[in-house]
Amino acid sequence: MSKASVELREQLEQRREQVYKHDLMKNKDVLKERFFRQMMSGVSARDMLSYGKRLGFEWDRSHFMVAIGYLNFASFPDRYRYSDVPVLLYAISNIAEELSPEEKMVTAFTDTDAYFICIANFQPNLSLNTTEQVQRYLAALKEKIKEYLKVDVSILFGQPFKGAEGIKANYKQLKQWNRAAYYEDLSFGPMPAMEGKLWSIDVTGALGDEWNRLLKAYKDRDDSSIRQALDEMKRKAIKLQLDPGELIAKCSQWVRVLELESDRHSDDGFHDCLLKSRRLSDTMDLLETKVKELYEANREAVIERKAKLQQIDHYIAEHLSENISLVDIADYLFLNPSYLSRYFKLETGMNFTDYVHRYKMKIACHLLKSKQDNIELVAFKLGYVERTYFFQNIQKIRRSEPEGLSLRGGHQPAPCDKNINSSI
Repeated sequence: MSKASVELREQLEQRREQVYKHDLMKNKDVLKERFFRQMMSGVSARDMLSYGKRLGFEWDRSHFMVAIGYLNFASFPDRYRYSDVPVLLYAISNIAEELSPEEKMVTAFTDTDAYFICIANFQPNLSLNTTEQVQRYLAALKEKIKEYLKVDVSILFGQPFKGAEGIKANYKQLKQWNRAAYYEDLSFGPMPAMEGKLWSIDVTGALGDEWNRLLKAYKDRDDSSIRQALDEMKRKAIKLQLDPGELIAKCSQWVRVLELESDRHSDDGFHDCLLKSRRLSDTMDLLETKVKELYEANREAVIERKAKLQQIDHYIAEHLSENISLVDIADYLFLNPSYLSRYFKLETGMNFTDYVHRYKMKIACHLLKSKQDNIELVAFKLGYVERTYFFQNIQKIRRSEPEGLSLRGGHQPAPCDKNINSSI
C-alpha cells in the first residue's frame, strides 16, 4: 500500500473520529438518557460498559454506589413554574458533572419519574475511605443545587457493591424503599431498608369528612377553617398510614374540583409535580399552596366582579335621564356585549334591562316619598317619556318586592311609600 493511501486512510479515520465526537457533544444528553434506559432494560454488563465507554463513561473500577435524588417541589421559589422540572433536572445534571472530581468518579442521569441519579464508580482504597468521599460529593451537590437553583433536594444513597451488573437492582431497590419511606423524615443520608407495606385503608373514606370541611370553608372563604382541615388531613394520613399513591392521586383529584369551582384552568404542571411528590410533607405543602392560590384568585375575582358592578351602577347614576342599553355599558367597560350579558345575568340573577328599571325605581321611590317633585318630573328625570310606562314599572317592582327594593352591589334603598299609589 502506498504511503499516500495510508495517509488518506488515517485522515478519514481522524475525520470520522472528529464527526463522532462532535455528534456526541451535540447529542450528549439524549445519548445519556438512552444509555440509562438501556441499563434499566437488562442489557448485559459487558455491552453496557462498552456503550458507556463510547460515551465517555470510564467505569473501569470494581465498585459502585447508586444515589437517587429528587426535587422538593414545595420549595420552588416564585421564579419557577411547575412545568420547569425538566429544565431543573437538566441543570442539576450539569452541576453534578462540573462538581465531579477530575477522575469523573460520579456520573449523573435523570429518569422519567423526576429523579436524578448519581452513579459512583471507584476502587476501594485502604488509605482513603472512598465511600465517605462519595458521600461528601453528594452533600456538596445538595448544597450547590440550593446555591445555584434556590431549590431544596433530597439525596439518599445505597451501600457499595461490586460489579456494574448490580446497578439496575440497586436503583430499583432504592426507589422501592423510598416509596415505603413516604411518611419518614429523610432528606439526606444512607437509605434505610424499608419493609414493603400493605396499604389497605380507603383514602376517600378516611379523609372524606376533612375534605368536605375544606370544601365548605373554601366556599365560605374561611381561611382559618381551611388551615384546620389541611392539618387534620395530614394528621390522619400519618396515623392511618394511607397508601401514598392513592393519597396523592386523591389530592390531585380534589384540587381539580377546586379548580373547577373557581372556574380556573387545570394546572397540569402542578398536578404532575404533585403526583411525583416523595414525602407527605411535600404533598401537603403543595396541596396547601395550591388551595391558597385558588382561594386568593377567587377572592380577587369576587372583588373585581363587585368593582365592575359598581362601575355599572356609576354609569347608570350618571345617565339617569337616558335610555341606557347593554351596548352602552359594554362600550363603557370595553367589553363584548354578549359576554357582558352572560356575566350580568350570572352576577345579578336578572337581565340588564330589568336591573336598570329596578335601579331607577329605587330613585323614584326616594323622590316620590320626599314629595319634592311631581310624578311627571320624576318620570322625566329618570328618562321615562310616557307616564303610563313609568307607572307600570313602579307597580311591577312593588309586586316583586313589596317591602322595598334590594339591588346587588350594596344598594339597600328605603321602602317605597305605601301611599305612592294614591299619589300617582
